[in-house]
Amino acid sequence: MDMLLVKKAQKNDTAAFIQLIEENKAALYKVARGYLYSDDDIADVMQDTILSAYEHIGDLRTASYFKTWITRILINHCTDLLRRQKKFVSIEQAEEASVSFPESDYEFQELLKELPENDRVIFLLYYGEDFNTREISEVLELNENTVKSRLRRGRNNWNRLFHIRRDDIMTLSKKQLEQILSKELQIPDKVNERINDTYDKLWAVVLLSYHTP
Repeated sequence: MDMLLVKKAQKNDTAAFIQLIEENKAALYKVARGYLYSDDDIADVMQDTILSAYEHIGDLRTASYFKTWITRILINHCTDLLRRQKKFVSIEQAEEASVSFPESDYEFQELLKELPENDRVIFLLYYGEDFNTREISEVLELNENTVKSRLRRGRNNWNRLFHIRRDDIMTLSKKQLEQILSKELQIPDKVNERINDTYDKLWAVVLLSYHTP
């Protein structure tokens, strides 16, 4: 994480803030995919996350915590959306949602199907984004021992499944699991377009401030 870039963004440097988002949008998109399976929903929470972070980045006390901080904002928006919908869109419903999964992301999507729904984001953050258990506990507002327990339980479940199933997904080694979850996903055009539209909104705010007496 470029600490100087974060500090510039905290001083209302819009270009620096947009660069930070560009550097982190792939990770944010991946986490959003752990909660949502509609491209429209993901685009909504990505936009809301960017706008919220832009408005409140001055409240960030430690520049090195930027990724943890903005991930928490994203998760809040995901859970708020799910609460408004009054349902959790399960992975099995993905085929019915307006969502696009590029062929290159097939392994990632298949692997998500095998992860426990409640623990999916913990696995994504731990194996895919190199968060430690303390950081995950802060992001998800869980006790760190709870995070460790869920990771341990999840790994034990994997080990049991190794002996039951023999398809390609279930015979993955730990290293292969990490490689798939840490893979940078292809962000759908619809989501990228919304992100770029949000950048335009930020620049519009900047231009407006120049013309406001």
